Amino acid sequence: MRGERKTEILNYRPPLFAASALIAGILLGALLRNTLWGLLASVAAALALAVFAFLKKLKILRLTLSFFILGAIVFSVFFAVNAPGSDPGFGYVAGRVGEVGKTYYGYTRYVIEDVTINGEKARGNIYLRSAFELETGDLIEFAAVTEAVDPDPFDTYSSTYYENGISFEAECDFVSVKGKDKLTLFERFELKLEKVLSEFAGEESGGVLKGLLLGGDENIDGE
Repeated sequence: MRGERKTEILNYRPPLFAASALIAGILLGALLRNTLWGLLASVAAALALAVFAFLKKLKILRLTLSFFILGAIVFSVFFAVNAPGSDPGFGYVAGRVGEVGKTYYGYTRYVIEDVTINGEKARGNIYLRSAFELETGDLIEFAAVTEAVDPDPFDTYSSTYYENGISFEAECDFVSVKGKDKLTLFERFELKLEKVLSEFAGEESGGVLKGLLLGGDENIDGE
């Protein structure tokens, strides 16, 4: 009976094996995201086993290996599309202030959107660390060394970069404001809510309430 039960599980629960194999393939792709030859060797070995499983008509094995390969390939393609590539280095950067972040030791962290570096459209946003006071919607230009950010799926801090579409980091003390862009509906709502909460609960408690409602910690004191 026990042997029959095991066979029954293997034969009638293919979604479980497929999902597990897909997750394993994604994890492999994440672990070997910066090691192309290691990833290719792993996929090639799994592909060879999959061919063997097809020839021998081993249904569960070929199903598992097929989804394993699919997971590894899907993540690798996803990483290749989202990875910023090499460091742009020093250059002239233009963009729009999309978010005003927290201030540390006199420096504020800004999310810069619609970025161009040396006149070329950048793939992703920039975290700009600057002592220059900027507001949401400011159209700016600055010269700085821009570094690419490696999106590490196993690092919580790095994952926040991906969530904000951040591909680069830069630091600059002087920023030239070229104009003011029209605020989006959400940006107007966020600024209005921040003002109302600060007047109602004070700056510190208002920042906590805003963080609970909309996310973000830019208005929350470090302590």
